[in-house]
Amino acid sequence: MLVRFLVLSFFLMSFSFAEVGEILSLKVSQDAYLVRGTEKVLLTTGTLLEVGDRIHTEKAHVVLILYPKIQMSVASGSEILISKHMVEEAGETEKTESLVELVRGLIRIQVTRDENEEVQQKVEANGVAFAVRGTEYEVSSTDDDAELDVMEGEVEVSSPYVQTFVPEIVKPNQGFKFERKAKKFNRRAMRERLRDNRFMQKQDVRRFWKEQRKDRFLAKKRPKTGLTDDKRQERRQIRAERRAEKKGNRRR
Repeated sequence: MLVRFLVLSFFLMSFSFAEVGEILSLKVSQDAYLVRGTEKVLLTTGTLLEVGDRIHTEKAHVVLILYPKIQMSVASGSEILISKHMVEEAGETEKTESLVELVRGLIRIQVTRDENEEVQQKVEANGVAFAVRGTEYEVSSTDDDAELDVMEGEVEVSSPYVQTFVPEIVKPNQGFKFERKAKKFNRRAMRERLRDNRFMQKQDVRRFWKEQRKDRFLAKKRPKTGLTDDKRQERRQIRAERRAEKKGNRRR
C-alpha cells in the first residue's frame, strides 16, 4: 500500500509547475491577449499558459501547445478558455486530461500520441462536447451552431440536449453539426477551413517536449535564483526564438 501511495504521489507531483502550455506563434499579432484573473496579458511567442486563462485572438491567428503534445490553431476572432489540464507522468508513461471551452470562433486541434501515452482531450462549445479518439479535427462555434470536421481519427460527440442511446462517432473525412435552437445533430460533408494551421511536425513536437521535460527536471534540481516572473518569461521567450531559428535552419 505504501508503494502504491508513493507512486501515486509521484504521478501528481511530477507536474507541479503552474504553466500547462505556451504560445508557439502568432500571425498578425496585433491586440491578441489572454485574461488571467484580473490581469490582461498581450500574447507573444513564448507566452506561458495556465489553467483558467481565457485567450482572445482578435485579429491574430494563434498557434499554441498544451503539454505534452496537443497543438491548437486558433483562428482570428476566436475566444477559448483552458478549463482543465493535467499531465500525470511516471518514467516514460504519460496520461493527459484536458478540457478547452470554445466560446466563439474556430479552432483546429492535432494530438501527437505515442503508444505509451493516454490522452483524454475534450472541447466543449456551449451545449455540445467533442471528445477526441483520433488525432486531428476542427471545431467552430457561433450563437446558432457548433460544427465539427474530422481530418484524422475519430471524435465522439455528445450533448445533454440531444438524447441518443449511444454516443455519436464522427469518422475521418466527415462533418457534423449541432443546431442549438432546434437541439439536434446533423451529419454533413467535411469542410476543412484552417488549412494554414502552422503546426509543428510530429517529430518536432516530440523533440520540443523532450526539451521541456529536461528543463523541468533541471528546474527542480537547481537552487532558487530569485528570478522574477518577468525574467523567467524573458528566458522562455529567448529559448522559443532559438527553437524557431533551429527549425528554420533545418528546413533550409
